[in-house]
Amino acid sequence: PAHDGSSARLRLITSEQYLNTLAHTFGPSVDLGSKFPPLQRTKGLLANGAATAGVTAAQLEQYQRTAASVASQVVDVEHRNFLIPCKPESEKTADQECAAEFLAAAGRLLYRHPLSEVQIKEAADKASVAGNDLEDFYAGLAIALEGMLISPEMLFIVENVEPDPARPGQMRLDSYSLASRMSFFLWNAGPDGAMIDAAESGKIQTATERARIVDMMLASPRLELGVRAFFDDMNWAVLALAAAHAATDDGAYLAAAEGVGEGGAAVEKLQLLSIWRAGCLSALPRSRHTHSDGHGRRDPPLGWCPAPAPARAARASACRRANGQQQRNPTAMG
Repeated sequence: PAHDGSSARLRLITSEQYLNTLAHTFGPSVDLGSKFPPLQRTKGLLANGAATAGVTAAQLEQYQRTAASVASQVVDVEHRNFLIPCKPESEKTADQECAAEFLAAAGRLLYRHPLSEVQIKEAADKASVAGNDLEDFYAGLAIALEGMLISPEMLFIVENVEPDPARPGQMRLDSYSLASRMSFFLWNAGPDGAMIDAAESGKIQTATERARIVDMMLASPRLELGVRAFFDDMNWAVLALAAAHAATDDGAYLAAAEGVGEGGAAVEKLQLLSIWRAGCLSALPRSRHTHSDGHGRRDPPLGWCPAPAPARAARASACRRANGQQQRNPTAMG
């Protein structure tokens, strides 16, 4: 149906988004120490790959190892006093009420919405059964938390829609889906408590509240993670265009460019086409530095141009024109 916004989506959370969310929820002192295999890129973009990816047995094993490690650290002596807001009556037996209080608070951030009473009871029951069997409240709590960290509600980002009261007959993202969409875009992680509060009250659906939230997000140090993830993804998309162009196959080149457009990349397709046709990517936004993958290998800078030597002089002029246009209109790249 015709509408102003994009449609609801369902996709797998990326490993970076998963780890960022854990770090934001439990703090930097919890050692994540995990290396996930990268998602399959579709048409050069991780965002496209996440939209079609499932969870393999190997990936689930990696998620479970991370979940077990994080859960055990959250309840250990070093962290429990400031991460768990209550103390059990006895550490040797289950405490349903304390378990429910902690799991409801953690689950709200991990699932990106408040848990229902049924969900809270199921999680607390799991903690109680395990705590009594192991004669250790905190061990039981860790088992329940581990289960939440690998649950479908954590691993899959599910967006829901609702009727838009301002536009009869049209739909909009519901408040929690909107909060998640904004947070994963700007922070590359799930929403924080303040954003979930705004979603729960419904205020996030107002333009004034969204503007306030965006200002808060832009001022947060978490913004660096989101910006880096966006441009890292765009690096790969542009390099996919480079590979197609280097093959001097116009059909492959145009197909690759079309793929970037379908992926919803911020770079306008026509401008990207014209700049790349000129043989230079220096007009595209990029960071000052290349990024290392942790093993000594570095991605090529986005200004890299694979133009053949005979064409460099002619294309240099076009590059200068493209750069000049960008300077006169700094918002042209979207």
